[in-house]
Amino acid sequence: MKEFIKEKLFSDVHKQIRSLRSVNDGLVESAAAFSDRLDRLERENKRLKNELKKSYVNNRLVDFTVDSVWFYTMMKSGTTYTINVILNYISLLSDESSSPVRNELLECFHSTHNKVDNPKIGSVLSEQEAFLKGVGFKYFVHTHRKIASLSKRTIVLSRNPLDFIVSKYFYMYKNRGVEVSLEDKTGALIKEYMKYYRGLRAVVSGGNNFLELRYEDLMLDPEGQFKKVIEYLDIEYDERLLRVAVEYSSKDSVRKMEADTGGAIIASKNKFTGKSFIRSGKVGDWKQYISSARAEELLQELEGEGFDRALYKYE
Repeated sequence: MKEFIKEKLFSDVHKQIRSLRSVNDGLVESAAAFSDRLDRLERENKRLKNELKKSYVNNRLVDFTVDSVWFYTMMKSGTTYTINVILNYISLLSDESSSPVRNELLECFHSTHNKVDNPKIGSVLSEQEAFLKGVGFKYFVHTHRKIASLSKRTIVLSRNPLDFIVSKYFYMYKNRGVEVSLEDKTGALIKEYMKYYRGLRAVVSGGNNFLELRYEDLMLDPEGQFKKVIEYLDIEYDERLLRVAVEYSSKDSVRKMEADTGGAIIASKNKFTGKSFIRSGKVGDWKQYISSARAEELLQELEGEGFDRALYKYE
């Protein structure tokens, strides 16, 4: 009798255990399903936030295009140099005794696209409005990223891919203490270059009112190229003042300003360890890091993606 009762009790206990295990398994499955659903909702929420932010930024940028000029440029294609020369020229037109524009002002005109949702955008735009007063434009809006709506005037700036690859490698990796070889990053840099290239060619072929500049021409004939910019912007042209503006923006002048202020212009943040934003600036600097045979391989690879090598100078 005792054995019967014992077996009965154990049997009931085992049934309860099995029942509890079944309930527990169900709860685990439900929890997993809930967690999965929560993850999906969080991803969707993040996506929607990004879409809303993108829409907000683009709408603000479209607003800025009224009576403004767009600077749509590849990274490492002479953006800082170009904006620096133009700002120095405008400053000299206003006052021939002007000193080179300060880094703080230059930053108000560089990468405007990235500052749209920044609380400080108001002060940035106020600085621009005050500086450009009398020139005929409300803002100079600079971006490295393609957007749908462009202003009535757009300045497009690019560079040959070989010098781009080397310059971007030093800027993003070597001068930030990242131990990686140029060859290891070449594939990713080619993809990045073609993203810029396609976007820029879309602007050029899209019937927009644009002025296309190339880094190589800016380096080899700065005064001639910036005369084109001044005429394109319908700003008063003064050959002597332009010469001074170009000198104010030269490598030596910028390096002196960096030494005086104690940091590289524009690139002083995000672990940038270089003493100067300017590294070489020479057309054909790629030859020190890429062999002729490898350069030809890269150019052929780029041509397979739709690149036109004849658009650029390489030395």
